[in-house]
Amino acid sequence: KDKKGAILSYTLARNDEYYGEKPHLASVTFKFYQDFAAAQDALTARRVDGMSFLPLEFREAAEKQRNVRFYTLRLPQYTGIFFNQKKNAALKSKNVRQALAMGIDRSTVLRQALGDNGVLVYSPILAGFVGFHPDVKKYGFDPAAAADLLEKDGWKLDLADGVRKKEEKDEKKNIVKLPLEITVTTVDAKENITVAQTIKRDWEALGVKTELEIVPASKIQKEKIRTRDYHALLYGEIIGPDPDPFPFWHSSQNDASGLNLAVFSNRRADELLEKARSATKLEDRETLYREFQDILAEEVPAILLYSPTYTYVVGRKVRGIETGTIFTPADRFDDIASWYIETRRVWK
Repeated sequence: KDKKGAILSYTLARNDEYYGEKPHLASVTFKFYQDFAAAQDALTARRVDGMSFLPLEFREAAEKQRNVRFYTLRLPQYTGIFFNQKKNAALKSKNVRQALAMGIDRSTVLRQALGDNGVLVYSPILAGFVGFHPDVKKYGFDPAAAADLLEKDGWKLDLADGVRKKEEKDEKKNIVKLPLEITVTTVDAKENITVAQTIKRDWEALGVKTELEIVPASKIQKEKIRTRDYHALLYGEIIGPDPDPFPFWHSSQNDASGLNLAVFSNRRADELLEKARSATKLEDRETLYREFQDILAEEVPAILLYSPTYTYVVGRKVRGIETGTIFTPADRFDDIASWYIETRRVWK
């Protein structure tokens, strides 16, 4: 510790009495720094052999170091845009929702927001989990097809202001032109704002007037999520070790206490999620989950964008590290018993 009692380092020694596989490393020392810049300096000066997490802004400098390796670990979470059809009548049209999905350049979103430190996703069950559906219907970036869908739905582009409008009758039976406009609500965080700005640019290129509503993290839950007070919510969801989509997509979870951010209601989807919860065979759950994902892909109650990854940098002399999915940052040490530094030849 330092003079003020703050911990500077912690050393853990191998337990030679452990009943299972004994670790190869005799000890591991954790060193603590005030910020990422100080930790990065220690890594560059080789005072440490690894860094718990490497922020994007330090990635370029670390890549120039020949003495480190990068390990990409998957996280059980995804970021998407969740539509609330009750708050915006235009979103009740499946054509509009599908057009909005095709109007987003996901690859650019991922690159600008995360520096490609993530993977594109098209359904709520991620790779490596029960029920992952690699062949689910995907909406690629296709502005021309998106424009055709909007035209088909009656949204004509007004060349005067570049906004699509549809003719409707008002309360007095007069014909009026209603603009296609959406407000995207998200939390005040650098990543979310970057994503929202990219989506705004893509949608406005289609003729969709897009407003951004940036809400402080301290207020987003109480003022927006619990009340479902948004047209489209840009937000992230953590699914946990079991991919059970019930809490996020069953209609019983549509109220303030639930996690169904898209306020999605579909009788067949509810049945599939209920049956999957009681299924005893793995193959039955997979079949039920795949049909459920097909329904989501067709109805587009939300546009799932990407799943972030966790970049862990370790010195090249440390070997035996495996990559996979982690649920907390500490999970990167799950296989630490297999890590090693030195090797030697032995006779067999």
